[in-house]
Amino acid sequence: EDKIFMNSINQFIPETILSLLVSKNAKEIEKGINNIYDDLILYNDNKEYNIFFNFISFNDIIFTCSNICLYLLKKNYIPPKITVVDILGVFINNSKYIEIIQVIKEFGECIISLLDYLGDSNQKLREKTEKLIFEYTKKTKSQNKIINLIINTPIKKNLIKSRNHLNGRYLMVSKIVYLGGYYKNNFENILKYAINGYALNKINVRDAALDIIIT
Repeated sequence: EDKIFMNSINQFIPETILSLLVSKNAKEIEKGINNIYDDLILYNDNKEYNIFFNFISFNDIIFTCSNICLYLLKKNYIPPKITVVDILGVFINNSKYIEIIQVIKEFGECIISLLDYLGDSNQKLREKTEKLIFEYTKKTKSQNKIINLIINTPIKKNLIKSRNHLNGRYLMVSKIVYLGGYYKNNFENILKYAINGYALNKINVRDAALDIIIT
């Protein structure tokens, strides 16, 4: 996995940064991803930047960052994941990136991976993730797509019994349904999902499911 990742971006990332990202040390990984985030902010603000953005194209910047984010979302370290969400947010919250991020496969895979952090026990990661997914849904007008991902993406074994994770999924669907814009032919799927949630013996999940039904 490390080799595949390195091969995908080694033409864009200097060895000093790449070695930090693939380190087994959480502090080094955090240092590497923070360097990239800081440089992205400078690039986005049209200020001086010096890691790698000066040498690659607009599309390659998003492709490279998406690959890095996807790689780190599969790791166990929380602090780098928080920075990953911040990096993805830079692209989502700037209109000049919106069309591009929708056609970069790795960026879409990052959004799917982030579904696992809805309702996460780490408050900062949970809140940033929930905000990011909702903003992505609004900015890309992908209400139906994200609802279907939440409903149909299998829950990982270690999260199946998590009340907070289930609640996070139902709350996100509730927010998106309230936002509107989903296809009417998806109404039955959404309602079935809500009814299933309301049938669970978990109070907060039932409340979120009921919100969907009421909306």
